[in-house]
Amino acid sequence: MEKYTLSSIVGLLIVLGIVGFFVYFGNSCIITKSSLAPGCTEYLAGCNVMGGCWGKTIATNLRTEPETPCLQFFEAGICNDPLVRIQNNCQDNFIIGKDDITLNSGGHMELTVIGRWYVNNVTENGSIRSIIGRLGATDVKILFEVKDLC
Repeated sequence: MEKYTLSSIVGLLIVLGIVGFFVYFGNSCIITKSSLAPGCTEYLAGCNVMGGCWGKTIATNLRTEPETPCLQFFEAGICNDPLVRIQNNCQDNFIIGKDDITLNSGGHMELTVIGRWYVNNVTENGSIRSIIGRLGATDVKILFEVKDLC
């Protein structure tokens, strides 16, 4: 039977304590399932994840009816609720929905399209959602789908 000295036991306990401290309280959490969507990432139990990004969905397949090439759309982010970034390269201002949110010619903006702070002009038809706007005298419908990433 091997004998352990008091100093070797104390040393082992100190090392285990330091490692345990950083794993439990630090930002060095162990990821058990990785995902591009912050809300879909899974961590080892007991992990205290810091931050406020918990998004699980994204707005995708962005397009307009009628096709309006001077309005460009980008999937802007998935930190929490999906964002749509709109770039207005048209000569006219783009007026969004009943709220008359104005996107000036040459400007850009980001809209939250679902969730707590979304534009209240979003309508749903199955998996396709839409926002009605006006570009000059023309009605333009922004169409997109919301995709679950988990």
